[in-house]
Amino acid sequence: ATTKADANEQLGQRVLSLLIGGLAGGALIGWVIDRLFGTSPWALLVMLFLGFAVAARNIYRISQQRPE
Repeated sequence: ATTKADANEQLGQRVLSLLIGGLAGGALIGWVIDRLFGTSPWALLVMLFLGFAVAARNIYRISQQRPE
């Protein structure tokens, strides 16, 4: 039997996906920049940090929303 996820579980999954997506997206973009320009590992590190910062900002925005 499957149960439908409640609002808290959905919010947790959204936060986790933002965090993983920000880090993975930043890493991918940084890796591509490093390959194109030969700047390894600096672009990867910078983009990882920026991906984390964007994810943290989005998670903060979610936390400031009023519950329904």
